Amino acid sequence: MIVMKTKEDRMIDFVAKSYEENHFDPDKALRSVADSISVAEPVEAPKHAGNSTYRHFGKLRDRNPSLRHQLVRAAGIAAAVIVGIFLYTSWRTSWTDYMAYDIPQTFTLPDSSSVTLAPGATLSLQRHKDNRLVRMTGKIYFSVRHDDRTPFRIDAGSGFVIVLGTRFLVDSRDSISVSVVSGKVLFSATRSGEEGLVLTKGQSAVLRQGSSTPTRLTPKHPNPAAWATGEFIYDNTPLPEVLSELSDYYGVTLVVSDSESRRLSGEFSTASLPEILSLVNSALGISIVIE
Repeated sequence: MIVMKTKEDRMIDFVAKSYEENHFDPDKALRSVADSISVAEPVEAPKHAGNSTYRHFGKLRDRNPSLRHQLVRAAGIAAAVIVGIFLYTSWRTSWTDYMAYDIPQTFTLPDSSSVTLAPGATLSLQRHKDNRLVRMTGKIYFSVRHDDRTPFRIDAGSGFVIVLGTRFLVDSRDSISVSVVSGKVLFSATRSGEEGLVLTKGQSAVLRQGSSTPTRLTPKHPNPAAWATGEFIYDNTPLPEVLSELSDYYGVTLVVSDSESRRLSGEFSTASLPEILSLVNSALGISIVIE
């Protein structure tokens, strides 16, 4: 048996299908509503109407005796459209929240980018296929998947970072600081990126409270994201800098005699401080101790 669908049924199917496919077009739906009823010349929109909805409707003209029935049908169809618009709007503005508590937490985002949140950090991701926007607090390490068409945007409160694809650290706990591990980012006090700084591998900048532009920094440590990556990379780095960095990250005090003239090159990917110290001691012929 063949079942013929009414215009009302087709309209509701349109709303449902469009919402499921995440491309609901309110204007197109409203035009479909207007086409399903008798339409004459357009009605002038009320002064308070600021959108295009009223342009799709006209004065109903009684072309047949069942005008009342047409109005009932139109009301039902319009109700389906309104529901679709509500669902579509809710979907466009929904957010997903991430948080780290006592230890760093790593999350993979829908676009395959990854984030590592330091304890106490929070991140909110806007769920939209054509937008990569996050809001954050605390300290977060980002590894962003490259996408020329859709830049990854970070709202850190009073500062903004725009990136195509790179690895970098953002710390918003006091002032807002950005340190780039690889790639390139635009760091600015505005969403548009005006008067911003372009930072590349190994570069850092800070946006202090009340300032309108970021200021470049000399990185305190060569591996600002080591807490998130577990990687320490040194390239002819003076030993005092190595010891200072390791002391800060592991919360201990490291001492060694005759360290001023020593330099270290190497990569360490381990969470074990004793193992790192053993390798450094062997490479340089020294004895680093924990106080």
